Amino acid sequence: MPIEILIMIGAFLIGIAFDYLRIGKRSLLLFGKGSKTSFERAAKLRELLYLVTVIYLLFKIGFVGGGEIIGQSWQMIVIPGIVVILAASFWTLLVLLLLNRWSSFEPVAQTSIAAHFGSVSVGTFIAAMAFLDALGVYVNPGVAIWLALMELPAVLIVMWKLGIRLNTIIPILKEEWSLAILPVSIVLGVFFGEMLPERVNSIVFGLFFMPILLYFLFEMGRRALDSIGKLRGKMGSVFFVGIAIPVLGGLFGTSLGYWLGYDTGSMFTMAILMASASYVLAPLCMQEVLKSVYHPNQKLAEEVVAISMALSVGVTLPFNVLIGFELYYVMIKGLQASSLFALFGFALPLVIGLVSFLRKPRLESS
Repeated sequence: MPIEILIMIGAFLIGIAFDYLRIGKRSLLLFGKGSKTSFERAAKLRELLYLVTVIYLLFKIGFVGGGEIIGQSWQMIVIPGIVVILAASFWTLLVLLLLNRWSSFEPVAQTSIAAHFGSVSVGTFIAAMAFLDALGVYVNPGVAIWLALMELPAVLIVMWKLGIRLNTIIPILKEEWSLAILPVSIVLGVFFGEMLPERVNSIVFGLFFMPILLYFLFEMGRRALDSIGKLRGKMGSVFFVGIAIPVLGGLFGTSLGYWLGYDTGSMFTMAILMASASYVLAPLCMQEVLKSVYHPNQKLAEEVVAISMALSVGVTLPFNVLIGFELYYVMIKGLQASSLFALFGFALPLVIGLVSFLRKPRLESS
C-alpha cells in the first residue's frame, strides 16, 4: 500500500483517537481555559476551519473538473450524467425496499436513511480521489459532475414518497450557500480553468492540497466516533445498513462501470459514489422535510436524521476509508479478469431486490 494512503488512514485514525481521548477538552483544561465559553469558542473555531476546508476541497474538485470539460463532446458529458442520475434513483428505491424488508428501523427512519444512502458523500469522494492519485491511477476530473448530479435524486424520491412538494428544498438551498460551491466551481472551471497560471495552480491545488486533505480526514475521524453512540441496540441493522448495503452498492457500481466500458479510475469512482452515504445535503434536506411532515413533533425529525447521520458518518464513512477503498479496487481487478464477475455484480442487487420484494415487510408502515 502506498505511503500516501497509509498517511491518509493514519490521519483518520488519529481523529478517532483525538475524540475518544478528549484531547481537545483536556488541552483547554490544562491551560486554564476550561470554561463553558472557551469550549464553545473552540467548537465554533473548529467548525469554521472545517467549513473552510470543505469549501477548498469542493472548489478544487469542481474547478479542475470544469476545466476538463472543455474540448469534450456533449455526448461525453450528457450521457454519463443521465446514467448516474438513473443509477442513483434506482439505488435509492432499492435501499428503501431493503430497509423496509430487512431492517429493524422504524418506517420514518427508513425514509431518512434511504435519502442519506441513496445520495453521495463529498468526503468519501475527496478521499477516493486522493486514494487513486496515490496509486497512480488516472481518473478524469470531469467525474466531479457525477458527484453534483448524484446528490439530489435520493432526496427528491423520498420527498415524493412522503408527498412533499419540491418547494420545501428551495429555502434550504438558499440558506445553506455552501451547497452551491460544487456546481458554481464547475462552471468557473469551464470558463476560467485554462486561464489560471501554472505556478498558481501548482501552489493552490498542489502544495496546499495534502495538508488540507489530512486535516479533513482527521476531522472526519472525530465526527465518526462522535456519532457511534446513537446506534446502540440495533447492531444487526447497523451492520446491514452501514456496511452490507455499501458493499452491495460498490459491487453494483464497479459492474455498471465495467459494462459501460469505463476505465479503472471511472469504475472506482462509480463504485465509491454508489457505496457512500451523504452527510451534507441529505441531513439538511431531510430535517426540513420531516419537520414539515411531522410538525409540530420536530424532535422526532431531529432524532431520525441523527440516526441517519450516525450510520453514514459513524459506520459507512470509516468503513469505506479503512476497508472499502481497497475492497472496491480488488473488485475492479477481479471483474477485469473475468466478465462473469461483472455479470454477477450487476445481477446480484436485482436478485436481492426481487427476493426482498417478495418478502413481507419487517415493520408495517404507519
